[in-house]
Amino acid sequence: MRTKLKFGLAEMKGYAPKWLINTTSVVAILLTAKHYLVQGLPSMTDEIKVITGLWVDYVLNVIQVVLALAVIFTSEKNAN
Repeated sequence: MRTKLKFGLAEMKGYAPKWLINTTSVVAILLTAKHYLVQGLPSMTDEIKVITGLWVDYVLNVIQVVLALAVIFTSEKNAN
């Protein structure tokens, strides 16, 4: 099935592309598991773990905002 990718405010009533939904889901899982992933690193001191956790949290939040905007402003429609 061929689809055309559209962009703009009129696309809010359409569906987001599947790759965008999957990427958003992966970022949400990483946000949830961030604490366990960073705290589980054995070779880091507690201070470095806190700093790393803050940076990972910041980066994932920025990615989540960008993906949320992409979900709003992009959609796929059937080319039939």
